[in-house]
Amino acid sequence: MTKRSGFTLLEVALAVVVGLSIMYGVFLSYESKKESAGNSIARERLTTAMGTLEAYVASKGSLPVSGTGEFSKSWAGLHTEEKGLSPWGGPTGDPTLGVSEDAPLALGTNDPSAAPDVTNTSPVDPTRQGNLYYRSLANTAQYVKLAARSNPTPVAFHGYVMGIYDSKGNPWQWVSGGK
Repeated sequence: MTKRSGFTLLEVALAVVVGLSIMYGVFLSYESKKESAGNSIARERLTTAMGTLEAYVASKGSLPVSGTGEFSKSWAGLHTEEKGLSPWGGPTGDPTLGVSEDAPLALGTNDPSAAPDVTNTSPVDPTRQGNLYYRSLANTAQYVKLAARSNPTPVAFHGYVMGIYDSKGNPWQWVSGGK
């Protein structure tokens, strides 16, 4: 009788399954760390954008009207290196300016406690992933409420709101605005 040496098909299949499982775990860990690092960069970018907006208001005396590109151009002029880069890697939805603006919100109230919630007024848009998002109110003396995906409790903002689209194109990942 001849003695054979080597692995059975079952042993080889088991080794492949174990190897793939380990590789999948490493991939998930990498993706999680990449998302977390991108989230930190996005929050920093939003804070920087708020400073840019405050400087704009100080020099011009009023908020830029959203949808006109005033804020987008101001941001792009000051932040040339990061304007087209998504915090999560790759280009932003608008690599020229890095900011998305829509027409001013036509709703609001003078009473912050009664302000309408505008969280769902901006659609999911994968072409805007990584972009800052600026929206002024038609009447900048009024308030609206907005909930961030990172904090679902609506907060009242005065005159404008600003946030950032996440890596999947969801608006209002983190938010800020006039107090």
